[in-house]
Amino acid sequence: MNSSVLPRRRGARSAAGAALLAVALTGGLAACSSDDGTPSADPTATSTPTEDTSPAGQAVTAGLDKHVAGDLDGALSDYNTALQSDPQNVLALYNIGLIAQTRGQTDRAEERYREVLAADPDYQPAVFNLAILRKGEGDLEEAEELYRRAIQLRPGDAGAHLNLGLLLRETGRQDEGNAEVATALELNPEFVDPAAAG
Repeated sequence: MNSSVLPRRRGARSAAGAALLAVALTGGLAACSSDDGTPSADPTATSTPTEDTSPAGQAVTAGLDKHVAGDLDGALSDYNTALQSDPQNVLALYNIGLIAQTRGQTDRAEERYREVLAADPDYQPAVFNLAILRKGEGDLEEAEELYRRAIQLRPGDAGAHLNLGLLLRETGRQDEGNAEVATALELNPEFVDPAAAG
């Protein structure tokens, strides 16, 4: 998992600004040679933050602070508090799913990611993590569709390209898989092709 910390802004922090944690599980996991269901976060990849002073926004901000500090139970409590006032809060739902996925609670994680996508079908980190879960469950067809969707939403996502490439190789489509792996390595030279490393 990427151990970067959230940058601090002077003055008030916003839920979206703190949501750096909530975005982009795409980098570190794909650098592994398998989709083992362990999500990885790149807490530095987000859009421009906006201030959210709503009760849900404040609860998400508190949860993100605890999440970054490693207090997952405290973070879950705050995310659930956010859902009490905003049941479709994408950041709260997503981070509950992320914690569940990290803890190996795949059914709960999948449920939360699907709730995120019902609220925001273009939330790429949920698409990517759901692909990892579906691959882990052996549903290679849905996993492939989800990886392709993740790439459509964020074409520069090296992790999605790598994981799609590995899945394609696994299903016998070597040339297409090799092309996706090559794209991933161009996008992130720190990644290693498991076929070359093995």
